[in-house]
Amino acid sequence: MKHPVIGTVKNNRWLTPNIFELMVAFPDHSMEIKPGQFVELQCQGNHPVYLNRPFSPFMIRHQDWYFLIQNKGKGTNNLSHLQPGDKITMLSPLGKPFLPPTADNKILLIAGGVGLAPIYYYISHYLPLYPKLSITLLHGTSFEEDKIELPGYLDVLQYYFHADQSASQTNSNLFQYYQTLPKIDFDTAFVCGPLPMMRAFSRYFTKENRIHFVSLEMMMACGLGFCKGCSISTSDGMKSVCSDGPVFDGSELDWNLL
Repeated sequence: MKHPVIGTVKNNRWLTPNIFELMVAFPDHSMEIKPGQFVELQCQGNHPVYLNRPFSPFMIRHQDWYFLIQNKGKGTNNLSHLQPGDKITMLSPLGKPFLPPTADNKILLIAGGVGLAPIYYYISHYLPLYPKLSITLLHGTSFEEDKIELPGYLDVLQYYFHADQSASQTNSNLFQYYQTLPKIDFDTAFVCGPLPMMRAFSRYFTKENRIHFVSLEMMMACGLGFCKGCSISTSDGMKSVCSDGPVFDGSELDWNLL
């Protein structure tokens, strides 16, 4: 069941010139949210905003929820100006999660930009449960200054970072960079980030017959599947990203229509 809850902002800080980390305490919110699921945050502020915005948690530490947010519109700009003590309403949990791993899985995680949020939450949620998991993390940003330092687990991951435009590397996108790496052995891949990036990886993995899932980032009005505003075409018919996803088997999506 979906529950609207009110939280209190504890911290709001810029991590890069375009990305900030919003930390909110939800002391009355005891529901578990699984990696891949999302929440909707109310985005009231100086700019008139009538719809909530969807976000995946980056970390959850007890009652404190952390969100990675890119400042790119009125709603996110309102959130960037929240101060400690401000109240914010959240609807959670929404959507369907990533497929959980088994103890001996080899997992490839691919994150572009703030698509790092659900990917890192997957790591922080499942590694304590399955410490023998083999995880490779591929993280990409447009510019080196957009790199977000991970708060933990780097010592137990195979980690690759790539900036599309870099003074120290040949300019290329994350998919092109992936193709230059030594072959990565994995059972399942999970991908979240800009649509062109996910399309490139999904088409490649489908051709290679590799199991992979993508977490789609779309504007979601109701977040519950009622308005059909986030409908997409799949091999199993039309589906709503907010209620049937946001996690989908990439091989089942019609990428020509996305």
